[in-house]
Amino acid sequence: MKQKKIWMRFLPHGSLTLLIHIFLFCSCESKIDYIQYATWVYENHSSQTIDVQAKVFNSFSLTPGKSYVYEVETAAGKYVTPESYSVPYYADGTTLIVGEKELLLLENESILDISSYNTEKIEDRHYRFTYTFTDEIIDELLTKKQRFR
Repeated sequence: MKQKKIWMRFLPHGSLTLLIHIFLFCSCESKIDYIQYATWVYENHSSQTIDVQAKVFNSFSLTPGKSYVYEVETAAGKYVTPESYSVPYYADGTTLIVGEKELLLLENESILDISSYNTEKIEDRHYRFTYTFTDEIIDELLTKKQRFR
């Protein structure tokens, strides 16, 4: 009988503890962070060496027939589409150097324009963006002499 009385004294305490834990667990807001992945590929199909100089992001050099690849992981919303991504370079400070000429890129031009990239879905929340330099693209950019440094 004594054992039953001891057990009965702990029952309300245990029930209260259980209710507090259930209340805390259910009332906490759950925050889920989402990540998106990008593979940025730059290919040089032109006959010239191209240097990309950037203030903020990676600078690189491409000889003819070579490519440059890097992976980026960033925070994202719940749903990821190609439109969720932004190019990693900015108009303020991204320069293309071809031979002796340096061209300061404008917004939405060349590698600063996401629509200039070939987009491929790798898997859920991961896309590959490929920009290909050709002789035609280089010639078009080099005709814009007013922006040379």
